[in-house]
Amino acid sequence: MAGVTTIIAVVALLIGLAAVWLVTESARKIEQRTQKMVEVHLRGLRQSVAVLARAVSDMKAGQEDIRNRVRDVVRNRETADVELSSLRREMDMVTKSLGPSAGRSGKNRAVGR
Repeated sequence: MAGVTTIIAVVALLIGLAAVWLVTESARKIEQRTQKMVEVHLRGLRQSVAVLARAVSDMKAGQEDIRNRVRDVVRNRETADVELSSLRREMDMVTKSLGPSAGRSGKNRAVGR
């Protein structure tokens, strides 16, 4: 009886080892297929991310150009304001030097035109 039990135990051990080997091979094949599928999807995602990165980079460059243009406009406006103030002061001085009557007659002539 011990001999039969030993044979059954050895056969069960062999069946168990075969089952472990089959499961390992199946898991390896599934992992390979999954890895291929993941790589295909990741390749597409990487391309999309690269396109988005380029677009963001272009937008940043455009944004910097706009900032520079706004700074230039502000600087030009400030310069124009200073020049306009200077011209107003000069105009006031000329108007004062002509006297009150000359200033009024000049205004009347401009209105009559």
